[in-house]
Amino acid sequence: MLRLITIEQFGMTKASEERVVKISLTNNNGMKIELLNYGAILMSALVPDRNDILRDIVLGFRTLQEYESDAYNIGAIIGRVAGHISNGKFAVDSREYELGLNAPPHHMNGGRRGSLSKKLWNYELLDEGNGVCFTCISHDGEGGYPGQVHLEVTYILTNENEIIIDYRASTNKSTILNIANNAYFNLNGEGKSSLNDHIIQLCTPNYLPADENGFATDLLDNDNNQLDYNHDFCFEIDELNTSRKIRHIA
Repeated sequence: MLRLITIEQFGMTKASEERVVKISLTNNNGMKIELLNYGAILMSALVPDRNDILRDIVLGFRTLQEYESDAYNIGAIIGRVAGHISNGKFAVDSREYELGLNAPPHHMNGGRRGSLSKKLWNYELLDEGNGVCFTCISHDGEGGYPGQVHLEVTYILTNENEIIIDYRASTNKSTILNIANNAYFNLNGEGKSSLNDHIIQLCTPNYLPADENGFATDLLDNDNNQLDYNHDFCFEIDELNTSRKIRHIA
């Protein structure tokens, strides 16, 4: 398998003046993804279209300063828990923990302190395959979460133009964990147009209904109901963006 990996300096962090690098992975088809060891960010994905023209399909910034000031954690690994925690409280082993309310009155995406998206990760190129493994430590009590957690996030670019993201973690204490990559995609190319013409399939047997605050209330089977998207479908958004519809196309 041919692989082309380059590493270059991307900048220095403002607070600690640590070196941030950009790692580029290119496959046999010319597809390339760019990654940062800051936040283990997926910065770009240049994908050949049907005419072999490369398009960047991932939303991203051009400078480290923009990523450092970004409140939306674009392209980054978020956590320890991706999403909202109601009122910033949870219990583990009969003990209640309180987190910072960075999305008042709730906690979101690991909070401001200890968020994985603002950490400088260690990295190591894979011995085999076209990939890189990022690692970091989230210390006991960091961000209000219990337990020291060792995290590994591996990005692999295949010759089938797949981006594989593998998450692994270990801890020395009972805790909660739900990390995710926070990339935003547009197959037409970054900033080109809406998603209305995208054909999407979700291969999932379940869905989570939400309450008025957007929090999941249950895990339900989606067989034979309107939320079964194991077939192709499109989004439809009206001109005023006042409503969002789903159109089945297969």
